[in-house]
Amino acid sequence: MMSGKLETFVTVLLVAGAAFAARPQYPQIPERPPPVVVKQSSSSLSSRIEAKLGKALTPPQSQEIQRVVRESAAALTACQDQFVQRIAAVLKAPASRVQAVFNNAGVGSAMDADRSLIPRLEGQIGRVLTTSEIDEIRKADAARKEAVRPVKNRLAERLAAITRLPADEIRALLTQEGL
Repeated sequence: MMSGKLETFVTVLLVAGAAFAARPQYPQIPERPPPVVVKQSSSSLSSRIEAKLGKALTPPQSQEIQRVVRESAAALTACQDQFVQRIAAVLKAPASRVQAVFNNAGVGSAMDADRSLIPRLEGQIGRVLTTSEIDEIRKADAARKEAVRPVKNRLAERLAAITRLPADEIRALLTQEGL
């Protein structure tokens, strides 16, 4: 037989346990993917520009290039985020797992879908992609390239204005940088 205080304590525990078990179950909050990391190192790009120019950039040119690259990186990140979300939807996989393919490979938006992206996605999700998934990824890749093109062109034009190099040469340098 239990004492009055012990009996009250046990009753409180039982009631609290029942209340805890009967609490409403809230839906799981979907995992938020890590932010997309778009390579925005302007030092490598600056070095390539200096090599093309045959001379060092002035400090104001370097600062302006860094500013322009930072601004463009934000737009490129938005394009990449949409791409990752679209692939995640096609694969019915968490966006964080899709994003890991890009982060682990250390690549930017220039990853070739057929040669690099699809095999890496298959490795990440642990299965071979279906033909329809591959077709959808190719469509997403084409849409990403279309979205990146004006950003790349705008960046090339801005860098050309800063450096006085032809925009086509800047575009070639951006391609070498993985854009």
